[in-house]
Amino acid sequence: MVTGLHSVWPNEVTISASGLWLGLLGVFYLFPAVLGVLAITGTASTWTVYVLALLFGVVLPQNFDVPYRATSLRDFWRRWHMTLSRFLRDYLYIPMGGSRHGLPRQVGALAATMTLGGLWHGAGLTFLAWGALHGGVQVIERIGRALRAGWVRGKGAGGMDRHGRTCAT
Repeated sequence: MVTGLHSVWPNEVTISASGLWLGLLGVFYLFPAVLGVLAITGTASTWTVYVLALLFGVVLPQNFDVPYRATSLRDFWRRWHMTLSRFLRDYLYIPMGGSRHGLPRQVGALAATMTLGGLWHGAGLTFLAWGALHGGVQVIERIGRALRAGWVRGKGAGGMDRHGRTCAT
């Protein structure tokens, strides 16, 4: 028996229904939310988040890789929602042609994928516009990379001929 315990808990400890609900809220809602914020902002290293999740028996795939340390929007999306990005790549971008059929089809698939990816966040026009904005910026970045690569190699606009076909290297 521990002495002095009665000064802390003089009577039986009972939990009310509201106290139980608050406790369950803390475990099942706030804890995953805090883990997500820690992973997104990079304030805690990734392994800390995984160790905390494993303490509760949850095995998490890596979903964030400190996206706010990205150097471009393309790099940001490679670090942000990695599981969602893999899904969008495998089931939208690649079936639309991906990067295998020339730059025009690639940027069209990229813009469509990002626009439809906006629906993941919500089924409203603002989310579609948000996805289209991110897709538009990624298209600009992709065209800029193609132009820089073409001018470095001396092949014109992005290593493409005047019909938009990729030139052989």
